[in-house]
Amino acid sequence: MEKLSTVIMTLNESAHISRCVESVLAFSDEILVVDSFSTDDTVQIAKDLGATVLQNKFDGYIEQRRFCIEKATHPFVFVIDADEAVNEELKLQILKTKENPKSSGYRINRLNSIGNIWIHYGGWHPDWKLRLFFKDKVEVIGEQPHDKIILIDKTKPQKLKGNLLHYSDANLTERNATVNKHSTSAAHHLFNQRKKTTIFRIVLKPLYRFVLEYFFKLGFLDGVIGFFVAKSNAQYVFLREIKLWELWKNKHHE
Repeated sequence: MEKLSTVIMTLNESAHISRCVESVLAFSDEILVVDSFSTDDTVQIAKDLGATVLQNKFDGYIEQRRFCIEKATHPFVFVIDADEAVNEELKLQILKTKENPKSSGYRINRLNSIGNIWIHYGGWHPDWKLRLFFKDKVEVIGEQPHDKIILIDKTKPQKLKGNLLHYSDANLTERNATVNKHSTSAAHHLFNQRKKTTIFRIVLKPLYRFVLEYFFKLGFLDGVIGFFVAKSNAQYVFLREIKLWELWKNKHHE
């Protein structure tokens, strides 16, 4: 049986870390929490549950994810965020996979929520993520603030049954704050890469995102919350583009 390291990156996650760690205890031979100098009880809670804690300055989601994976003791690694938890079906799937891994990596569906409402359609579902893998077979890429783990050996990842439960935002107000925060990070990332936007991107890309997710990906089947999710995802795109435009405008006026 393969030994498995579960890695979690945290920053002030005292409200979530217990649920996350407890959900992975059954299959983890090591639980490694990489903390970005939390000021709440995150570190103590994680230690009390048996996790090993390292502290590392947060320089970006991609960089921190790479650090987590690099520091894992075992070659077989499971990645989970502090605001996520493994459901029972997925837990059994991971235990079974440990006995005889047949792939370099495994994709897992993330089921997202706002408050106590789970999202089953639109741009948030299905939400397949490569989260279980052999660490020497992957690379972490992406664009801030979103990291993406990919296989580098060109094999096709297998899918596991069950869900990774993502407690995305506590309410609609928190979701709006998340969109604002992440759009700022994304705009600065694009600006640092010398990328620019246009009036067409500012107007059309958000509209395209909303139509795609609400109508073609059936977001309307989630009711009012489906409309809100499609709208917030379109708003993220709009804010990213308009903030990028503002960064270039300010630079030209310096």
